[in-house]
Amino acid sequence: MQESAVEPPFHAFEGGGFYLALDRFIPAYLEIDRLADEALCMFERGIPEHIVQQKLVRDWGAARVTNMFASLKALQRKGFFARRGSPPVMGGARTIERLVHSRTGRIQLALAESCNLRCKYCYVHPESKWRHQNERIMPWEVAREAIDLLLQRAGTIDDLSITLFGGEPLLNKEALHQVIAYTEARKKELCKDKKTFYSLTTNGILMSHDVIREIKRHNFGLMISMDGPATVHDAVRVFLNHRGSWRATARGAMELMKFRRQVSVRCTITKQCLEKARIVQYLEDFGFHHIRASLAVGQAYEKGPLDVGPDEFQILNKEDKVLEARYIESILSGDWANHRFARFRQALMDVREPKRQAMRCGVGRGTTVVDTKGDLYPCHRYLGMTAYRLGNVNTGIVPELFVTYLEKLFALRRRLCINCWANTLCLGPCPYYVSHSSGDMVDPEPWYCDRIRKSIEDNAAFHSRVRHDYPDYYQYVLQTHISHGQPRARLRLRLGSDRGLSDQVDSEPPDTEEPIASADSTGSDLSVHED
Repeated sequence: MQESAVEPPFHAFEGGGFYLALDRFIPAYLEIDRLADEALCMFERGIPEHIVQQKLVRDWGAARVTNMFASLKALQRKGFFARRGSPPVMGGARTIERLVHSRTGRIQLALAESCNLRCKYCYVHPESKWRHQNERIMPWEVAREAIDLLLQRAGTIDDLSITLFGGEPLLNKEALHQVIAYTEARKKELCKDKKTFYSLTTNGILMSHDVIREIKRHNFGLMISMDGPATVHDAVRVFLNHRGSWRATARGAMELMKFRRQVSVRCTITKQCLEKARIVQYLEDFGFHHIRASLAVGQAYEKGPLDVGPDEFQILNKEDKVLEARYIESILSGDWANHRFARFRQALMDVREPKRQAMRCGVGRGTTVVDTKGDLYPCHRYLGMTAYRLGNVNTGIVPELFVTYLEKLFALRRRLCINCWANTLCLGPCPYYVSHSSGDMVDPEPWYCDRIRKSIEDNAAFHSRVRHDYPDYYQYVLQTHISHGQPRARLRLRLGSDRGLSDQVDSEPPDTEEPIASADSTGSDLSVHED
């Protein structure tokens, strides 16, 4: 290995009894043994090769060390552990140009910036907060122009996605019905053989039979917001009169479950209750088919009283281990098709098929949100933050505004992330999290990055454990991933046995194609917002 004064192109770590090395620039993982781990860890700390070799020979013997170094150098000749310029997450001019002009078939409509709840951890910016129910409702004219903008931006993209958001979108049911009818009519008018996927995020309180009919007719993606049992939920999700909302939310969810077998839920973990495993178990028992848990973390420059931080880090790590153990129990039980907390299953695919792209999400592209006035923002979290307005439904995204936004975001990444071993997988902090209301980007808190790095290592160790200990289940996940329409990327680097690096020498050379920025990505499970 060559000596280097800069961050090496790999990261070695141990987790769950497995020794692993991440090639940062492909990216891909390699299972190694303890000897190789010790060598790579010393290289990672900047220790010169001749000193590394001397120490290892004393501890392991010349023959084993010679064989290990020969395997490392053979891998390097094949292109592993090599630098390939700046990773796309650093955002050069070409990357920004592609992002600004990329097409997308997705859009989010804030049908109502009003809400019938006053959740104590809500991220909505104060400029649009505490509205009455009859204010900030999207007029039909704005919704119609937003659909026209979507069709224009999609171009030849076959699949469209429309997310109906808020506030509480069901405060504007009339626009919901109009959006669906107009979209279907416009597709016929344009003779476009496009598929449209509708999704709705709601607190469920205003769920009604007319909405359920639309959900069933168009096979909506659906997310109910519920934070767990009544005592947990009612402590943070309250009506304007401070009364808890659990009963009303549960009633709406149960009514929907009468007509739809699969209903998803999103819960938010706050300081109020850090018992993530208990909350997830409760939501499973309630009958939700798919569970997502996010953390209330506020923004880097501004924290609310319920936002989690470094003091809660260790507690949440222990909760994740409880959930992992429960997931393994479900593998052993043979109940493979009924995993409702999907984080760990997704982790298997994230490790097997890591993506080399520029953005962790679709800000300004796939997650562009239209507010009630027709203004465009990078995503729904930016609503009301006027410094991040990117255009309106008449002009579309204004390239100059989008370029300025991306330049600020990538400048932050280049300053903070360039030497972080996780930068090609983390893809930088959540853009909203580091966006100050003034329009400037601010540094993320150290614990925020620490948690993401730990999540990456934990996911890789979990992947190795499942792959080795439960191979039948592992193959089942791969096959169902394919059958659900997900492309199966070639594994850029075959994982080897625990006997050492010599098994890796015949691995395929890395894919060096130009990285593509995903225009329609909607999020990343590595984010602490999407746990």
